[in-house]
Amino acid sequence: MKRNLWNWKDLKWYVMNKNDLQISASGSERPYARTVCKTCMHHCNLAPGQSGICGARKNENGTIVCVNYGKITALALDLVLALIRRAAQTCHVEFTTLIVPGENDDPAQMEELAKWAGPDIPLHVTRFFPRYHMTEKDATDVQQVYRLANLAGKYVKHVFVGNC
Repeated sequence: MKRNLWNWKDLKWYVMNKNDLQISASGSERPYARTVCKTCMHHCNLAPGQSGICGARKNENGTIVCVNYGKITALALDLVLALIRRAAQTCHVEFTTLIVPGENDDPAQMEELAKWAGPDIPLHVTRFFPRYHMTEKDATDVQQVYRLANLAGKYVKHVFVGNC
């Protein structure tokens, strides 16, 4: 059995299958709490327990939750980069990158980011300090921050150093 439901919030029609319905105590059918995830451009309409296209968000009892916290996901990064490219066409965009020792302090990574960003997107290169959930890492060496900022300056017009 299929039913069409009008989602007034997003002004879209959603087709629901029998599996998307639950039976109440009175015997009447009512839809599960489907929730639209608005984190990325896909706007997935998720039933409870269902994950979005990105695999990074899930509907848990009507609430969209992050299921990849603390994990690096290339797919999620690809979506972010696509959104950044789209936003940069119509509004002001700046990058801030926190340099964490042993994680992203490799000059090749900074060079790749700076080339991708291009000359017109300002870049902030900031120093990391161990706090809260990341106390096992040392603070970023000040000279490393300046070295990475100078490297980025070969590809980006406006590079700013922070937390030094």
